[in-house]
Amino acid sequence: MKKLLALFTGPTRYPYLNDGLLLLVRLTIGSAMLYHAITKILQFSALAPSFMDPFALGSTASLVIAITIQSITGLALVLGFFTRPAALLLCGAMGFAAYTLGTQGSLLNGEPAALYSVFAFSLLIQGGGRISLEHVLVKRYKAAGAVGSSDKAKTKAKEKAATEQTASDKTATDKASADTQAHSSDEKSTTTA
Repeated sequence: MKKLLALFTGPTRYPYLNDGLLLLVRLTIGSAMLYHAITKILQFSALAPSFMDPFALGSTASLVIAITIQSITGLALVLGFFTRPAALLLCGAMGFAAYTLGTQGSLLNGEPAALYSVFAFSLLIQGGGRISLEHVLVKRYKAAGAVGSSDKAKTKAKEKAATEQTASDKTATDKASADTQAHSSDEKSTTTA
């Protein structure tokens, strides 16, 4: 019973399950945003005159902004690259769309946009997961940084060893010259005596 309860309430023992679910959410939302952007592009001339204009920029400019946001965030989410910034942008845009559509008629008009906003917010909190392009790139960057830092450490160690060797050689040379001077002064004192 404890295992069953832990399955529903506790942390999972299968972290790749979480990453798989994040991948599923990313692909679903990203592909939906790309679909909506492509649909708007294909129907641009029909939508441009009547597209809602909440910022008083003009309906065509508002449509271009909506297409840009949906295509950039959709592509970023599908690839799993810059997931959190894309999710933040999408969460804000869909939240605003849900509010705008909800105030124009019934609240059900803004329901799909509200759902997109909630899912984008969950991606903002969770990130892209391990099955994403950004995870692969960060992993490679850290591996390259670790190799580079160990090479730098080896180079510094060699330089330090060379400096210590030079210092010990100088000390040995100074000691040898002091011994030679002391020995020559001893010889001079015995020859004069």
